[in-house]
Amino acid sequence: MAKSIRVAGEDIELDEFMIEGSLNLMALLSGNNTLFEATMRKSEYYRRMIAQVETNLRPEPAEPAPEAPAWTRELIGICSIPIQKKITSSDVKQGLCRLLLPKEPVKKILQSMPLNPNENITKGINVVVYGPDGREYAMIFRLWTDKFYVLKSKNWNAFCLYYGIGTSSTLTVRMFRHRQTNDLCFAITW
Repeated sequence: MAKSIRVAGEDIELDEFMIEGSLNLMALLSGNNTLFEATMRKSEYYRRMIAQVETNLRPEPAEPAPEAPAWTRELIGICSIPIQKKITSSDVKQGLCRLLLPKEPVKKILQSMPLNPNENITKGINVVVYGPDGREYAMIFRLWTDKFYVLKSKNWNAFCLYYGIGTSSTLTVRMFRHRQTNDLCFAITW
């Protein structure tokens, strides 16, 4: 049975993937460790299955996702489960100015968090990307060459420089709807 919530006067249906991410974040923010640990185990299972499908390899045990920062309480409405992203050399190359996101997990999230009518993934969606300390970076989220989802902007290079992100980094990326504006946003931690 599909579950739905009402946002800005519209019913939005949530699937298990979407509900899992929201429960995970709510449990974390409420301090309910038992619920948080249970949802983390299930989220970990989903991440491993997605990684297995994407790479056709046996998944390696992943580290639990880091806790969501406290500043997120006022911002996050609907939230996805976290995506683990290992940074590659092209992700931090100065001329490219973009973060390549894993296609299948993002596609699954977008099925759970449908785009608003004014959001066009092919042309690009203006988004705010929040760092672990709440610092904001304006970027564009888009489907690039019908094959890859990317966060693109010169601000990505500034983000990497400010936080010291390099090829040895593994990021935790969450997509969410802003609680007040309903805009699509991203939170990146590690």
